[in-house]
Amino acid sequence: MYTVVFHNYHGQHKYWIDFFKKNIPTPYYLFYNIVSDSLHNMHVQPNDLTARFAVGNSGNKLVVRQSTNVGRDIGGKLVLMDALLQLDIKSEYLLVLHDKKSPQSVTDPTWGTRILKIAEKSEIEKAVQVFMNDPGVGLVAVKNTVVNEKPFDDADFISVNASLLKALVDKYQLQSDNYQFVAGSMFMARLKPFIDFFSTYRPLEIRKTLERGNVMDVFTATQTHSWERMLSWIVSSKGFALKEI
Repeated sequence: MYTVVFHNYHGQHKYWIDFFKKNIPTPYYLFYNIVSDSLHNMHVQPNDLTARFAVGNSGNKLVVRQSTNVGRDIGGKLVLMDALLQLDIKSEYLLVLHDKKSPQSVTDPTWGTRILKIAEKSEIEKAVQVFMNDPGVGLVAVKNTVVNEKPFDDADFISVNASLLKALVDKYQLQSDNYQFVAGSMFMARLKPFIDFFSTYRPLEIRKTLERGNVMDVFTATQTHSWERMLSWIVSSKGFALKEI
């Protein structure tokens, strides 16, 4: 079974429900978070999503949550991780996704489409094959989306978030030999490291530390962008490798 967590800020719910029905192998759980204070979602009714999802989609489950825009997509994904824990999901693989429209797209208009490619059926099949062939791989992302936050062993973290990252790594015991992360936080991973981590460190408590609104980390460190990195390190701290496909 597959588990998908998807954070939605920009609406277009009909498109996304149909996208998942088309691409995610059956059976799967879809955990779907709607940003309630987004102008795009003012008139959305969760029952409408549930009804559309149910059409011709037996054997799969939809869980809808609504949250305010705290921590951008990271905050929404934490809301969904909490829901996942409450239901005690038994699944091998986790897809972490959100609808991507951001200021970064001005300089790279293909970025959102590129990182979302991991959710396409063909890429999911490739990712599963990677996991099956190499038990040492814990996370898979599309090409040219993995960044190394600490490229030299004896150096500090390289981003503006360096001081926050050091504190968070120590606090949450995510020390690793590999500080690569998936920029944009869309990837497929083994689910167990996330279950283990968030069973100890409750996701909604972490969410309380995140900033509200469309925060950026171009000049100032943020908890939100620090946790963008930490999501990957939950996996690598267990000794797993990250791989691009």
